This record gives sequence, structure tokens and C-alpha cells, in this order.
Amino acid sequence: MQTDFTPNILIKHLYNETNITEAASVRNALENDVSLQEEFNKLKEAKQALDENGGEPSPTTIQNILDFSRQHQLEMV
Repeated sequence: MQTDFTPNILIKHLYNETNITEAASVRNALENDVSLQEEFNKLKEAKQALDENGGEPSPTTIQNILDFSRQHQLEMV
């Protein structure tokens, strides 16, 4: 059973892409971990905002993601 939930597994669960075991694990963790619930709710709000905009992020959002990715890549070197 997974005990360390990353944003990736939460996003996967949000989009109903988790397998049965993962989904049960995430649901259980969400029931018992307030900070995980808060993180999941923020991701859910972001998904809803994207859905309301046709699923397309704005050019500014894309640039912010690219800038973050470049910065993160530089830190890894």
C-alpha cells in the first residue's frame, strides 16, 4: 500500500486513471489526512478551472510551467 502520495498519483486519481489498488489507497489516505485533502482539493480546483476554459491553459500559464521546469532542471544539475 502506498503511503507517500505525490501530486502525480493525486492527479492520476483525479482523472480516474488509478487502478483499483491505487484508488483504494488514495481514498483511504484522503479520508485520514487533512493536508492531503487540501492538496487534492487544490488540484481539483485547478482541473475545474482548466475544464471551464476548454481544457487549455493560458499562454502565461504555459510560460510559467516552462520557466519552473527550466529552473528545476538547473537545480538538478
